[in-house]
Amino acid sequence: MRDDEDVKAIVVRVDSPGGTVTGSDYLYHHLKMLREGEGTGRKLPLVVSMGGIAASGGYYLSMAAGDVPDSIFAERTTWTGSIGVIIPHYNVGDLLENWSIKDDSVTSGPLKAMGSPTRKLTAQMAEEEHKVLQELVDQSFGEFKDIVTASRPQLAKDLDKLAAATTGQVFTAKQALDLGLIDKLGFVEDAIDRAIALANLDPKDVRVVRYTQSTGLLGDALFGPTASASSSENAALQFKLDSIAELATPRAYYLFSWLPPLVVNSR
Repeated sequence: MRDDEDVKAIVVRVDSPGGTVTGSDYLYHHLKMLREGEGTGRKLPLVVSMGGIAASGGYYLSMAAGDVPDSIFAERTTWTGSIGVIIPHYNVGDLLENWSIKDDSVTSGPLKAMGSPTRKLTAQMAEEEHKVLQELVDQSFGEFKDIVTASRPQLAKDLDKLAAATTGQVFTAKQALDLGLIDKLGFVEDAIDRAIALANLDPKDVRVVRYTQSTGLLGDALFGPTASASSSENAALQFKLDSIAELATPRAYYLFSWLPPLVVNSR
């Protein structure tokens, strides 16, 4: 879209519970670049159309629409919001002990193994690690709120609404509209009409193109660019190993928290 001068406006369809902090910010950054014309000098109006769910990281990247009036649409049945940060952590130390398995990792410092799911913690160790992880969450949460208030300046002026909108709660579309998290209730067709208007185009002389992934739903996102039918077993094994590593690695998410992080691909 950045390279195609026939593109005059963009509608971003968001249907996502979120993802990692870094993945969400990456998408937000590049969408914002498209809208502001950074690197091309060609600003493209950008309108967001929310599907079934646009929560947490899904809401974060929706902020790329900026503070342009009537630029964020949600369907009547959309769930959105969930503005917050979570670092999922599970400890299986007691289970491993029952199996006579002991975590005997050697580290360069007491916090190097922070968040390990296999290490039994004393009360003092747990308190210290929780404090460090909480500081990471708080900083990422502060950055999330900064992104929201930059694109929703009316929330920055109403601290009560801002506080209500940033508890981590997920909202219905009507609740989000009342809080100012979205601009309009409407379907993707309404978002397209708004994009056409923002670009000052003739509705009768516009062609709407839907961009799709050429590799299918799984493709490179799960198995990597070298996967093929002949290497499917190796690819599946790699996916399982990557999934285990994902669960074992402390990572911050802008994620609607009842969904398991294993199902989320950051990019």
